[in-house]
Amino acid sequence: KYLDAARHALQWCIANQYFGSDHDGRGGLPASTPASGVVYRHYCEMSCLYAVAFFALAIQEELKR
Repeated sequence: KYLDAARHALQWCIANQYFGSDHDGRGGLPASTPASGVVYRHYCEMSCLYAVAFFALAIQEELKR
């Protein structure tokens, strides 16, 4: 059940990647929170490096299987 949940989450990440006009953000997972932009741009949609790193690690583990 955990593998199934992890694969479902990975599929969601793949389906929600950013491929807009900002070349630096492509491939990331945009999101907004009250503290987006390190508290100076509240609710600004952006992609965080640690989220992209976890996403990359999840893809790497799936490819190993």
